Amino acid sequence: MRRGPGRALVLLAALALWWGCGDDQPAPPAGAGPLTVVQDDAELLHRSDAQMAGVLDDLRAAGVDWVRVTAGWSVIAPAPEGNRPPAGFDATDPGAYPRGAWDRLDRLARMTRERELGLSIDIAFWAPRWAVAEPVAEPDRQRTVPDPRHFADFAEAVERIETWEAENCPGAGGDEEEEEEEEQAAPQTPDPDATRVAVTATDFQFAIEGDVPAEKVAFVMTNEGQVPHHMAILKLKEGTTAEQADRSFQDATVPELVEKEVGQSSNAAPGEDAVINAELEPGPYLMFCFVDEPDGVPHAFKGMRTVFEVS
Repeated sequence: MRRGPGRALVLLAALALWWGCGDDQPAPPAGAGPLTVVQDDAELLHRSDAQMAGVLDDLRAAGVDWVRVTAGWSVIAPAPEGNRPPAGFDATDPGAYPRGAWDRLDRLARMTRERELGLSIDIAFWAPRWAVAEPVAEPDRQRTVPDPRHFADFAEAVERIETWEAENCPGAGGDEEEEEEEEQAAPQTPDPDATRVAVTATDFQFAIEGDVPAEKVAFVMTNEGQVPHHMAILKLKEGTTAEQADRSFQDATVPELVEKEVGQSSNAAPGEDAVINAELEPGPYLMFCFVDEPDGVPHAFKGMRTVFEVS
């Protein structure tokens, strides 16, 4: 059985990378104002070393804090115009990709580290032909109904490149990251000082009992289904609707709607409970399950997701 929590964040565009590097990344000084982020794939990925160095130096001198680029799925993946991936291809293994596929991103990671710039990496368009259900005529613009499992595998490969972690996250490393994930996914008990919110999980739906207040909350999920389930909760951007969130699962744009990660529970076997303790602010939230047992399809893609409002 795959563990739900880690798989969930990988599929949602590897949020640890999308946000930067999590808690290890130095926070801006108090009162420093908003961060400045510049995205330009052409200038930051596809120029010579000297040109890139000049651009990054200019950005740093102008007060830019972060740069943002795209890890293009079809650019990096093997046989992007083929009907199937190469035989034996393990899409979660960065070493299985074509020679040089990661070089541009590796170079930028090194150069931003040298200049103390943050690096944010989108995991995005376009898809390889073999990863979509409905190929289009444009061979390098595949985008219709991408397979979420293929996308999750690619995102996991991006996340596993330790070079970026080491270059951009002081103190980061594979063992520490695994230990942190284990700690985050460890079973919790309800905070006795929190308002308790009961959640019922079935195959494959969530039912949240009552209103959810903007305060310290303990979500207690009881699994009444026949297979394991878990909870993951994201705070969505203000104004996001349930329809938008639902559609985003089909076109792989969930990260565009996310304001921040709230928490994730351990997996709960049938008849067991799982808990998330969280301090909530007003606004829309998304709860979903990304356990993918027994047939390999993540439960969120079977409808096990719900948007709720905190007020």
